Amino acid sequence: MSRIVCHIWIALACCQACSAWAGGQARGDSLIWWGQDYGPLPTYAGDAGHVAIAVGAYHSVALNADGIVMAWGENGSGQCDVPDEEGVVAIAAGFYHCLALRSDGSIGVWGDNTRGQRNGPAGGEFTALAAGHWHNLAIRFDGSLVAWGWNEFGQCDVPSGNDFTAVCAGLYHSLALRSDGSLVAWGGNGDGQCDVPSGNDFTAIAAGSLHSLALRSDGSLAAWGRNDYGQCDAPGGNGFVAIAAGAFHSLALKTDGSVVAWGHGDYGQCDVPTTAYVVAIAAGGFRSLAIETERPAIAVVEPIDLDIAEPIDLGVAEPADANAVGVEAVPELPEAVPSAIESAEPADANSPDAVSVVLDVADSDSVGAADANAVEPAPVHVPDAVQPVPVDVNAVELVDANAPDLAVAGAAPPADANAVASVDVVREDPGVDSSAAAATATETPAPKAGKSRAAGLFDGVEFYTGASNGSVRPVYHFTSDTLTPHFYTISKEERDRLIDEHPDIWTYEGIAFYAYPEGGQPDGAIPVYRFWSSLLSTHFYTIDENEKDTYIRDYPDLCTYQGIAWYADRPGGAATERAADE
Repeated sequence: MSRIVCHIWIALACCQACSAWAGGQARGDSLIWWGQDYGPLPTYAGDAGHVAIAVGAYHSVALNADGIVMAWGENGSGQCDVPDEEGVVAIAAGFYHCLALRSDGSIGVWGDNTRGQRNGPAGGEFTALAAGHWHNLAIRFDGSLVAWGWNEFGQCDVPSGNDFTAVCAGLYHSLALRSDGSLVAWGGNGDGQCDVPSGNDFTAIAAGSLHSLALRSDGSLAAWGRNDYGQCDAPGGNGFVAIAAGAFHSLALKTDGSVVAWGHGDYGQCDVPTTAYVVAIAAGGFRSLAIETERPAIAVVEPIDLDIAEPIDLGVAEPADANAVGVEAVPELPEAVPSAIESAEPADANSPDAVSVVLDVADSDSVGAADANAVEPAPVHVPDAVQPVPVDVNAVELVDANAPDLAVAGAAPPADANAVASVDVVREDPGVDSSAAAATATETPAPKAGKSRAAGLFDGVEFYTGASNGSVRPVYHFTSDTLTPHFYTISKEERDRLIDEHPDIWTYEGIAFYAYPEGGQPDGAIPVYRFWSSLLSTHFYTIDENEKDTYIRDYPDLCTYQGIAWYADRPGGAATERAADE
């Protein structure tokens, strides 16, 4: 019997058991949010105001002027259980985890660690950091980069060099700004999110789930990557000083303290409320967050009467010659002393310098004179990314011709305009003979990774496959460079449809293992449930019935339930014990 690790995890928003939030707006203690509601805003003891903000998938983080961090929202992975410490100078929020940069240059991490995102580097040599969905980036004092966490697409394979000034991270791509004003990106590039524009005039960067933003030195914007919701349709003009990117929406801050939003807005995350004067912005998931203050007053200096003394009659006749240079007697004149002017220089609310002074404390997800996700090397700029959270629950479900679904025998397959002519493929099908199945399963090599993909992380055994029961069937393995890295199906019809109609998308790798079809499972076998996300072009599988029910009930916008993929033996069950003996 073969033991196959089949916890097939994908870059999908695997949410904790929590209810979906509605959209709305609220403000308090200098914070203002709009979009998905994460619960009441936090308050600090004392008078220290907020200086930095960050937004994750379903939680938010704020930093005050005393270096104290607060977090609120969904807390299934402990992402809101902030460590009791002071001296924090910057923050960042990943999907279900948080980062903090301390004043001594060390990094603190808390929350989810399923992809090693809490296994950060030790020491106090860092000046900036950023959080992606399940990976993190940091800049050292010497300007070099370090990354850790999920690396399925090479998003942690940082480029060499010592000239980096800002970093940000998306779902599975990373972006950095060099000191010469140029950009570099690496990781997954299925939507062009790593196709950075040329030039050396960039000053700030931000990364959404599958798109990227940059701010030029002339105050204009650049955007690239996935644009199915218009998240890359950046407004024109040159009056921008900061940027931020959510899952599928984008924000920009203007010199007059106003905010512009565009992209996916079904939760109201693009419905910018009326604000006084915004000094920092952040975006994540389906939410937007900002720090506001009173609009700077312009001091008007009234003219002052200098009370200059009247001329004094010296009693001396004017010289006859206009060119004469002397006067016989010149008494001392009394000094005319104007009153002291105590007023300050007038401030200019629209002055970029004035804005940058206020914004200079923004962080990764918050945006100061840099941007929400970008982090300046100064220990007060921290980037952040936001967690991939798909579409809105009210959106009409998208049908993706390239997304495999559980095939129904006799059903007509969807047509694909981009499909190329099918190629001859050897289709292994040894039948259902129990001895042959068991032997083949034992000898089958491990599934190959997709082209140009780094190896995934081992999450542990979820179930066992391959058994001596006569009802086992082969489970077919596919890989893709553009969709789910690995896809598995027990359906011959679905296998044949992918081979015949989508050879440009799917590569058939053969039989991965053996499992039980629905209706042919022995007592004690467990169902493996299959989900699909058209937004992220990914599948994931789970054996947890509570998890399945939670996704179906609370997150129809996040993924679509496709049914039972197959049945397998649970670790610790009778079949597993037999496998251990063998």
